[in-house]
Parts: sequence; structure tokens; C-alpha cells
Amino acid sequence: MVVNAHSFAVAQIGPDFLVLSEPADLPPGQAELVVEVDGSEKRRTIFLPDGVCAADEQTRIAHAS
Repeated sequence: MVVNAHSFAVAQIGPDFLVLSEPADLPPGQAELVVEVDGSEKRRTIFLPDGVCAADEQTRIAHAS
């Protein structure tokens, strides 16, 4: 995940949440989810409606329309 030109490794992603590999605190806003599988990269804009809180395991996400 990329937020304001900073990269954060994602350990797990679901339809409406993600889990970062390392705890972080980020304000609500837009992020870019970057997924690479077998050398093929896909990017998707997502929103962090509640931001990211290092104390929470899961982070709620919303997909851009």
C-alpha cells in the first residue's frame, strides 16, 4: 500500500479490510493498493475511511468507484 509516497507492506487483505505487516498510524484518506503476482502488477485506489491505527489489527478500507 502506498500513502503519500510512503510504502507499507500488507500482510492480509479482505473485501473490506487489510492488515499491515508492521503497525502504523495514518490519517483517513486515499491510498494505492499495489499487488504483484508472478511479475504482474495491479494498482487500485482505495480509501482509508478511519485511517490506520497501530493499535488495531484490521484497517477498514473502501474501494474507489
